[in-house]
Formats: sequence, structure tokens, C-alpha cells
Amino acid sequence: MIMDRKVAIITGGGAGIGRAVCKRLSQDGFAVLVADLSLEDGQGAVDDINQSGGIAAFVATNVALAQDCDAMAQMALDLWGRIDVLVANAGIQLGGDLLNTTDADWDRIIDINLKGVGFSCRAVLPALQKQGGAIVVTSSINAVVGSPNMAVYDASKAALHGLVRSLACRHGSEGI
Repeated sequence: MIMDRKVAIITGGGAGIGRAVCKRLSQDGFAVLVADLSLEDGQGAVDDINQSGGIAAFVATNVALAQDCDAMAQMALDLWGRIDVLVANAGIQLGGDLLNTTDADWDRIIDINLKGVGFSCRAVLPALQKQGGAIVVTSSINAVVGSPNMAVYDASKAALHGLVRSLACRHGSEGI
């Protein structure tokens, strides 16, 4: 029965690591909400899961927009009545020397890689507070080991470590 399944939301779930996570969680019995900016990638992931006997749905989501993250969480609740896991995986990688990084580059990387994770977490936390659950954040080795010409990307991924530590301190006692 669908309502008996645990529910996972995966941002950036249409391709790469996110798609692999969607597939694995589906194989483990989760109902999966694939949240992605790409309709083609997201629906493709859903079709693959549903054709293999899993349960999945797609929601077009720009994690840089708080209202999209709120709508993503609400869709999971509307479809399945719960949220057990958030895999905050959506992100972008833009390289470039700090001296050549534009204001727009800064905004885009921080909006997606950092604020997008924060908005996604904030959207699911009320549901997780009711029953416990897990938040998994995809970061990068670049968070701890610098890379030439990746200053802003590296900074965005390092900031995730601080965000996750803070979330763990605040919500760990709630079973999250």
C-alpha cells in the first residue's frame, strides 16, 4: 500500500548522483518524489522507477526559489501524507578564477548550492519534526580541499558543512 511506504524527496533527482539515489531508494521501498529543474530528466527518472515497479512522481523545482521548495514538500504530503527523507542533492559547479568571477556567478552558485539546500531543508522540517527522519546533503571534497579556479564553488560547499552541523545540533534531538 502506498501510504505505508516511507517517502523520500531528492532534489536534482533527474540525473547523475540524484537519479542513482532515486533508483536506490525506490529499490529499498520508498515512494520517491523527483524534484528537478529539468522536466525531461525528472520525468525520465520517474518513468524508469515506475516501469520497474516503484512509485515515483515528478515536481519541477528550482531550489533557488523558496516557494518552489515549499511546493515540493507540499506535493509529497499531498501525494503520500508524509516525508521521511530529504536528499538535498541539487547543485551546480562553475569554475573560474576569483578575479574573473562575476556577481552573477556568485549569486547563481550561492542561490543553488547553499540557499537551495537551506530552502529545501526548511520546507521539509515541519513534517520531519512530527515523526523524525533524515536529511542528506550532497557536498563535495572541494568543501575541505581547495581547488584552483573553484573559489566560489568551494566556498558554497564548505558553507554546507556549517549549515548541516547547525541543523544537526538544533534538530538531532527530534530524531532528524
